[in-house]
Amino acid sequence: APVPAAPAPAPLSAAELHRKAVDELRDTERGYVEDLACIVDVFLQPLVAWAAGDGADATVDEVREIFGGVSALRLLHETQGLPALDAARRRAAAAGGPPRPDAALAKLAAALALYGPLLKGFAAARAKLAALGASRPHFATAVRLCELQRASKGLRLPALLIKPVQRVPRYLLLLRDIGKRAAAAAADDAAYDALAADALAAGAKLKAVLDGLDRGVDDALRRRRACALAATRWDPGQQKGDSTSLQRECSARARSENSTHASRPFREMIARPKI
Repeated sequence: APVPAAPAPAPLSAAELHRKAVDELRDTERGYVEDLACIVDVFLQPLVAWAAGDGADATVDEVREIFGGVSALRLLHETQGLPALDAARRRAAAAGGPPRPDAALAKLAAALALYGPLLKGFAAARAKLAALGASRPHFATAVRLCELQRASKGLRLPALLIKPVQRVPRYLLLLRDIGKRAAAAAADDAAYDALAADALAAGAKLKAVLDGLDRGVDDALRRRRACALAATRWDPGQQKGDSTSLQRECSARARSENSTHASRPFREMIARPKI
C-alpha cells in the first residue's frame, strides 16, 4: 500500500520568525568570536613571541601592524556581545516571552567605533602582510606554520583577517531582519514594538559607521583579484595604472608561497601539526 505523505509543517508565526532571527544573530556571533580567538591565539600571539626572540626577520611592531585592533575586538565580543545575547535567550526561556536582545544590541552598536580604524586600515594591513611575506623568508614560513595548526581550521591568515570586514555588513543584515520580524509580530503583540525600535536604532547606527568607512576595503579586494589574475596571465600591454607595483605584488605572492625557511625559535614555539 502506498505510504501516505507526511503532513506539511505548519508555517512559523511572526513571533517564531523573530525568535529565529535573534537566534541567528547569537549563533553567528558565537562563530565570529571563535574566529577572533583563532586570529589572536593561533597567529598573533605566537608571531609576536617569535618576533621578540633572536633570529626573527620581522619586528613586533611590524607583526602588530598587520593585526590592528583585533585583540580589542575579541575581548569586547567575547566578554560583552556574546554573553549579552546568551543572557537574552535565557531570560526569554525563563519568562516565556519574546527574546529581548536590546542590551546586546546596545553593546554591539557602541562597539562599532572600534571597527572604523580597523576597516580603514585593512588595505594597508593586507599590503604589509604581502610585503613581509615577500621580503622576509623566516616570517613567511612562520605564518605558514601557524596556518598548519589544527586550531586554524584550515584557513589561511588573509582569509581570517578579512573576517571583521565581513562581519560588519552582516550585522546590518541581521539587525534589519530582526527589526522586520519584530514589526510583523507587533501586529499580534504590542510588546514587539519596542523590540523593533531597538533593532532599527542599532541598525541605523551601524549604517552610519558603514557610510563613513574608507573605500580602501573594496580597493584591497579588487587588487587581490587583479593580482591573482595577473600572476597567471601577465600582459603588461593590457594593464592600466601602476603596473610596476602590481607586478611586484604578484611576484611577492609567489615568493611568499615558495618560502621554506623558518628560524628555530619559532619552530619550538609552534606545536608540530598532527597528521
